[in-house]
Amino acid sequence: MKHGKINVNSNIVVYPSMKKSKVKTIEEFSEKNRESASAGMATGITLTEQIYIKRGEIVTIDGEKEMCIASKIKANIFWLGKHKLLPNMKYMLKIGTNKVNATILKINRVINSSNLSNTEKQYVECNEVAECIIQLDKSIAFDTVEDNQKTSRFVIVDGYEISGGGIIIEGLENIDQKENIKVKSTNITWQQTKTNYEDRCRVLKQKGKVIWFTGLSGAGKSTIATEVEKYLNQNNYAVYLLDGDNIRHGINKDLGFEEKDRNENIRRITEIAKLFQDAGLIVLVSFITPFEEMRKSAKEIIGKENLIEVYVKASLETCMKRDPKGLYKKNIKNFTGISSPYEIPKNPNLILDTENESVEECSKKVMQKILTDNESLKHR
Repeated sequence: MKHGKINVNSNIVVYPSMKKSKVKTIEEFSEKNRESASAGMATGITLTEQIYIKRGEIVTIDGEKEMCIASKIKANIFWLGKHKLLPNMKYMLKIGTNKVNATILKINRVINSSNLSNTEKQYVECNEVAECIIQLDKSIAFDTVEDNQKTSRFVIVDGYEISGGGIIIEGLENIDQKENIKVKSTNITWQQTKTNYEDRCRVLKQKGKVIWFTGLSGAGKSTIATEVEKYLNQNNYAVYLLDGDNIRHGINKDLGFEEKDRNENIRRITEIAKLFQDAGLIVLVSFITPFEEMRKSAKEIIGKENLIEVYVKASLETCMKRDPKGLYKKNIKNFTGISSPYEIPKNPNLILDTENESVEECSKKVMQKILTDNESLKHR
C-alpha cells in the first residue's frame, strides 16, 4: 500500500477502469482475519464482487478525491540518459506497476539544474530538467505532484536502461482507458445492488460465460454460433447470441466501417457482453474482430477467466468462394481480408478449421470447451 488505510467492508474504486466493489477480506502472509491495512504494508484483498483488475491499476477508497485519468500529461523530467531526450522519440514510461509506451510531443522549457535558468531548445541533455508534454499509448491513473507525490512519480526507460525520472504536473485530457472515449459523465457514482453475480448464477444454475467467435467473413462464425445457441437453448441453458450484422441493425446502426467506428463497434458489444455475462448468461459473440488489440481489450473488460476466444479458421480463398452474403463481390471500403487486414489470434482458446471440419464437428468442439471450462454446466 502506498498511502492511507483500507478496512474490511470499505467501498473501493479501481482506476482507470472505474470498476467498483467492496472489500470482503484483507489478507496478509503472517496474519489472518485482518480488519484493516495501512500504508507501507504488503497485503492483499478479496472483494465481494467478481471484477477483473489489471496489473498497473490503482485501488482507492470510494468517496475520496478522484484520481486523474489521461493519455496526455505535462511533466517535469530529470534526464540521466546517455543520449539526448528528443521530441517524437518513443520511450517506456513506468509509473507504479504500470508500463506504457510514451512519446515526447513537446519540450516546453529546459531548466538548468545548477542556476535554475530557463532555456528553450528541442533536446534535453544529461543532468538537465525539462518541462515536457508526453503522449501515452493508453490512459493511466495518477495524482498530480500537488496532491500525492508517491502516485505522481515515474521513470523513463530508453531501450533497456532507466534514463530519467519525473513527476506529473497535470493531465491534459480526461478520457476513458479502453478506446480513448471522452468522458462526459463525471458526476456519477456506481449504484450498489443487493443482488450479486453469484445470486444470479444460483437462480440460473449456471455461470456466465462469453464465447467470442472471431474470423473472416464467410469463415462460419455465425453458422456455428447459431448451432451452439440452438443446442444450449434446447437443453435449458440461458444463452444469447450477439451477431455482428444484427447488432448493426440496432444499437450500432450509427456506425460505419472506418477504423474509429470499428473500434467503437467492438467497444459497445464488449460492454454489452460483459453485462450479459454478469447476469449469468452464456453469451455467444460472433464478430469479425480483426485486430489483436480489439480482442485483447475485450478480454481485459470482460475478464480473461470469463471469455473463451474461438478462432474460426478458413483461408481468404475459401471465404471468397463461399461468400454467403455476396460481400466479396462488392467494392467495400475497409473490408477485412481485402482492403483491411485480419490479424490471426496469437493464443485462442479454441481453433475451428471449417475447411476440414463440418459445422456439427465444430459445434461439438465448442460445447465441449464450454462444459470443460464451466463445471456448473456439467452437472445440470
